[in-house]
Amino acid sequence: MIWRERFQEWLSNPWLDPGTREELNAIAAQEDEIKNRFGQMLSFGTGGLRGPVGAGTNRINRYMIRKVTQGLADWLLAETAAPFSVCVGFDARTDSPGFAAETAAVLAANGIHAHLFEAACPTPELAYAVRRMRAAAGVMITASHNPPGDNGYKVYGPDGVQILPVAAHQIGRHISETPFFWRRSFPALHEALQQGLLTYLTQEMDQEYLAVVGDALAGYAAAVPAEARQSFPICLTALHGVGGYYLKNLLQILGFEPSVVNEQIEPNGAFPTLRVPNPENEAAFAFAIDQCRYGHRRGCGGGHRSRTRNGRVTEVQMILATDPDADRVACAVRDYVQATDQSQSGQSDAGGFRVLSGNQIAALLCDFILTLEYGSSYSRNKTGSSSRALRPEPLLAKTFVTTGLVGAIAQKYGLSVLETPPGFKYIGAAVEKAAQRGRPFLFGCEDSCGYLIGDYVRDKDGILGAGLLALAAAWHASRGSSFLERLSELEQEFGCYRESITSLTATGHDQDQGSAFIKLAALIKDNALINDSFFGRRWQEGFAGMEMLEIRDYYNGKALNLQTGFSYNLDYSGELAIQIVLSDGSRLSRVTFRPSGTEPIFKIYIAVHAGTESAALEKQERLRQEALSLIKSNLR
Repeated sequence: MIWRERFQEWLSNPWLDPGTREELNAIAAQEDEIKNRFGQMLSFGTGGLRGPVGAGTNRINRYMIRKVTQGLADWLLAETAAPFSVCVGFDARTDSPGFAAETAAVLAANGIHAHLFEAACPTPELAYAVRRMRAAAGVMITASHNPPGDNGYKVYGPDGVQILPVAAHQIGRHISETPFFWRRSFPALHEALQQGLLTYLTQEMDQEYLAVVGDALAGYAAAVPAEARQSFPICLTALHGVGGYYLKNLLQILGFEPSVVNEQIEPNGAFPTLRVPNPENEAAFAFAIDQCRYGHRRGCGGGHRSRTRNGRVTEVQMILATDPDADRVACAVRDYVQATDQSQSGQSDAGGFRVLSGNQIAALLCDFILTLEYGSSYSRNKTGSSSRALRPEPLLAKTFVTTGLVGAIAQKYGLSVLETPPGFKYIGAAVEKAAQRGRPFLFGCEDSCGYLIGDYVRDKDGILGAGLLALAAAWHASRGSSFLERLSELEQEFGCYRESITSLTATGHDQDQGSAFIKLAALIKDNALINDSFFGRRWQEGFAGMEMLEIRDYYNGKALNLQTGFSYNLDYSGELAIQIVLSDGSRLSRVTFRPSGTEPIFKIYIAVHAGTESAALEKQERLRQEALSLIKSNLR
């Protein structure tokens, strides 16, 4: 029982700190808990490292942080010409400052200079700092939107992009060669400071970051009348994360007068009002909606469409929420139709707010940006020329599990959209490549509430996204419209797009080598295109009554057109993902199978396109049931 041996090795190590020793002694008689903590190693990948905080090899703790940082240091020393530096940031979780200090100390022990943030910061600010300081890498201590008891370790390259698979594999190899206990102590931060191996990034960096975000939004802000910005009522919540200070300051820079959810705007690693601080989930908005619904809190206006004498709407029209490390943003908007319908039917008041999905937000922002950039009446002539013919076609990018509505909107303006695997790192890398070639970048988005414009950073930015959402909403309001009305118009123009994710979750030692998810990953690696089959099913059989047009194998980097038999190379490989493209005769649908890069979750993405919402939902459920059946049949 290797997990028992690992437990004893830790407990008997003379370098183990007293607190960790006490924690392990407390579970000495709990076999299941020991197996859970020591039955496997937390794995390092492109998403870095993430997991529960606690003692053990399957936990985030100071020894895991030291081990991972030493592996990173060994890789940097082997690959990078000296001298070089590393930026280190951290979020507001309880253990994050300590883990960031451990990271800086290990770097100093290797003679590597660390630029350590003095206070908690947004992940996109860390990504910005890497390029600004010309560092060789960046480390962000964060578990993003994971539950309160988790933490994590995210790595960026010198271009400010999260590391890609090749680098992750190389770093992972160095980490695996590093023991947990190879050194008793490390330099104290004041010693590293004296030795010239540490500098602190202060509030000056915060102000600089806010300024470049504001600059990226300035052109769009100029398109929205000042009165429309000032009069559009917005309420902000940081969900107890690091975004509050930045949200308030940016919205004020842009000319808004936002209110805040006082209980959630300041950093608090305990997340007292939330179970899971993830703005992708409607439940994360419940507290904020309750505060804004009846105007119980200062600045969160009345419960009915009250107006001042000059006709200005005074109640909150939009709630903006960033996740704990502020790289994602979502919103809830007033829905007067819903509130009226519920009141008339005798249902309880749901708050009159509708939480928009990441896909809906992506479509709305793409529509807003392209309308302002090209004009609502823009069209190409038969020769393909336009009023901007001399300008290189800008880069628009989305992950291949993000709504197809983004592509449909872009096509209206004669533009194409680059599709990348899930993970904003691929969009960031595409932005970097475009910049090197002189191609302008216009917009990047992903279904999980990540958005980006501008040239200042190579990662999704929830602070920037919040500003862009505020401007887009105020722009529509100034024209007598709203996000919900615009979504309805887009549906009438392009048809009904609907997306869903079904997640299968493993916990604890169920993630071991013989687990179901390991088997599913192996099925993907084994090349689904062999023998004209997909997960053991012949493609001629179809899928949920629909015709299979194409199979895309993103691990092996191959795609097969099932109509022509033609196989071609994809732009990406090494990603554990399989996608099938389906047709019901008139419109395309997609089903994507992939394990999460940061959590013990296997995901099934369903994306459909239909003429009506009812038809889309029926098709979506049919595909979901078929996908679940297929997965279960491969686990027997």
